[in-house]
Amino acid sequence: MLIEGGTVVAFDGKQHRIIDKGYVAFAGDEIVSVGRTFSGEAETVIDATGKLVIPGLINLHSHAGVDVGSRAIVDAGRRDLWRSGFLNFEGRMGPDAVSFGRKANSRAGLRYGLASILQNGTTTAIELGGADGGDERDMVRFAGECGIRLYYGPTFYSGYYHYDERGGFYLKPDDAHADRGFEEALRFIDEFHGANDDLFRTMIIPSSFLRTSRNLFERIKSAAGDRGIGITLHIAESIWEFHNVVNRFGVTPIQLVHDWGLLGPEVVLGHTVYVGGHSQISWPYKGDLEAIAESGASVAHAPVTFARRGMALESFQRYRDYGINIGIGTDTYPLDILEEMRMVSIIGKTTDKNFESAHAREVFDAATLGGAKALRRDDLGRLAPGAKADIVLVDMNNMRMAPYSDPIRALIYCANGEQVEKVFVAGRLVVDEGRTLAWSAEELLADAWKSARDVLASFPEYDRDGRTIDEVYPPCYASWED
Repeated sequence: MLIEGGTVVAFDGKQHRIIDKGYVAFAGDEIVSVGRTFSGEAETVIDATGKLVIPGLINLHSHAGVDVGSRAIVDAGRRDLWRSGFLNFEGRMGPDAVSFGRKANSRAGLRYGLASILQNGTTTAIELGGADGGDERDMVRFAGECGIRLYYGPTFYSGYYHYDERGGFYLKPDDAHADRGFEEALRFIDEFHGANDDLFRTMIIPSSFLRTSRNLFERIKSAAGDRGIGITLHIAESIWEFHNVVNRFGVTPIQLVHDWGLLGPEVVLGHTVYVGGHSQISWPYKGDLEAIAESGASVAHAPVTFARRGMALESFQRYRDYGINIGIGTDTYPLDILEEMRMVSIIGKTTDKNFESAHAREVFDAATLGGAKALRRDDLGRLAPGAKADIVLVDMNNMRMAPYSDPIRALIYCANGEQVEKVFVAGRLVVDEGRTLAWSAEELLADAWKSARDVLASFPEYDRDGRTIDEVYPPCYASWED
């Protein structure tokens, strides 16, 4: 198959380069050649005139689902949780409590989320917890149906977040639950690693650092090493977590996992916002970023979910300058990695008060080469002979994108997922004309609406005072009453 006539972002062995009116040729799941003029023969030719041809984007931190909780609490939430979003709808979860999302249709959420991830330009994603509450095998099946390249493992954790009788927020440990979850995760990993013609690979995913004991971390590290797979988790993602750890251990979350020996090149740290030097935690001391850089661990940066809560990484450029490998994630709706990339750059410039920070080139590298390095894959995130045929075509000839002087800046500062036209994964066309081919968009949306309505209607069963979702998180405007 030949894609020709577009602006191709090719890889020369060291860095991305631009080929105007170039081509990409691939056979099966592998790129055969990239260049300016194709001299061979092709069975199928795609005219990419007016399109930007880029390597499939790599999403290091995604949560496939409808994401009803995050949609509900924008502009609102408990002040004593110090800007955290997810803690507002994780309270009262546990074996003796009602879950906020217990009425959610897990299968509807998975299909809706995976389709959103794909058609917004991601070809490879790490998925954390999308099947939580459903059948873990659905993740394998749905990933195979839609054709995404996915890294996944069942999440597990020790303990539940609770509100006490006075409304105070705390963590209730449950190490036995974590042990059972870990063993179940290993059984899943051993059964499904390499499924879907090796598009489905596994990772060990303890849900969060705060809910994982040192003993369990040591077992996780050993199991990952034995299997040659990676580890990912949420860490340093809330002020509440940061000060809880400092109060208990006298060191930061990053310093603690470094002391425990968890960090390493196989580890992807989700978020990692609250490290020494961040303006919101009153901890000006060095050591965190140095430890990450020294270990070779990667950071998955997803700015949108934090920006909505008035928080930011400080900063993308600072982490890069320390030598940390950083990639991009879509932690929250609308699961649009191009939107996240724009926010990476704009927020990076704003936090540093420096227009030269978070350069568009570095952001594009993070979403391609940075993601590939985190996954320890030199066959992803690039258009080069021998790389996997994961390719995205972005329409550049429209009033949102054009005119432009530089295609990468136009992509970073103007594009969103609506401009993604075609997506190939391992040489297979999985998105065409902006729609996932495996499923009906109308059906996905109808199922997502039903799932969301069921969750929101059941909110009084979750709330300790029996209030409705609109009473706790008021709508922007009151409804018109006749």
